[in-house]
Order: sequence, then C-alpha cells, then structure tokens
Amino acid sequence: MKLIKAVLFILLAVVAFPAFAEEPKPLGIALGTPLDEVKRVLADRPFQDNGINRYTSGPMYVVDGKGLGVSDLQSVLLVFDADRRLAALRMTMDVGGLGKPNFDRVLTHLKERYKAGRIVNPPVGNKEAEFQTSGVQISVDAPHMSFQMTVAYMTKALFQQIKADAAEQGKKKADEGKRF
Repeated sequence: MKLIKAVLFILLAVVAFPAFAEEPKPLGIALGTPLDEVKRVLADRPFQDNGINRYTSGPMYVVDGKGLGVSDLQSVLLVFDADRRLAALRMTMDVGGLGKPNFDRVLTHLKERYKAGRIVNPPVGNKEAEFQTSGVQISVDAPHMSFQMTVAYMTKALFQQIKADAAEQGKKKADEGKRF
C-alpha cells in the first residue's frame, strides 16, 4: 500500500509541477552544456567563429546543419555565455515550400512537448510561435516572403535580457521622436 501511495505521489508531482519535466535538448544538446561537450557532440563538423555575443559576453559559433537529423536544417548558431556554457541555439531551416509546411511540422512537434505561449499561424503572412519550460524559451519564426525560418532555444535569463534591451531601445526611439 505504501508503494502505491509513493508511486501516486510521484505521478501527481510530475503532472502538477511541469518543472519536473525534462528540459529540451535540441539536437541532443541541453542548454547549459559546456562548450567542450558541445564540440564533442558535434565533433564531425567544423565550428565557424561568429564573434562574441553582446548579451552573454560569450563566444558564438555556426555549424552546418546538414546531416543532424532535422529535415531542411541549413545551419545552427550556438551562443555561449561568459562561462562557455550553451545559452542559446538557433536553427535556420528551409520553410519547406508553399504554405511553410516545416513551420506546421515544428509547431505540431513543440505543441506535443511544451507549454504554448503566443501562436500566430495565418494562411498567408508571418508565422510565429513561442513555447516555454521552466528554464527555456523557444521561439519559431517564419517571416512572410522568406524561404527560411528559425527555431531558437534560449535560457529564460537570456530571453529576459534581450526583451529588456528591446524595450529600452523602443523607449529611446519614442523619446527621440518626441523631440521634433
């Protein structure tokens, strides 16, 4: 009887507290993974240096997306923090043709696994979606008239920093407009 109660308690905890759910591992790599480990996982591809990220003060690299198990994946941008831990991973992929079928495929995949936030999926126009877990923000962006779309995974801390910077830039722009 105690065993049954314990199992029921664990099941209830997992259902009631999504924080216990596993964090995403895009391409088999969790955010927070050290750079050396990411290089080991992607050992068969060259890492192209892409500078230092202005938000994390860490290095950025681009790797070729072909052969990583995601159809139409073109490239992957890896953003590390100052401690050389993965803070964001952005996949650039082909939209898959008219109507952007890859957006719909990715949207369905993410809806099955994560809590959906804002979803904009018109028949024609920009397509966007946001998902989140306890520590990761996921965004999908397929601009109208573009042949590419992006799927980005980033730590919530990085997401909040970027969001705050965008708000500050918007306020500065609005203040400049009032001067004239």
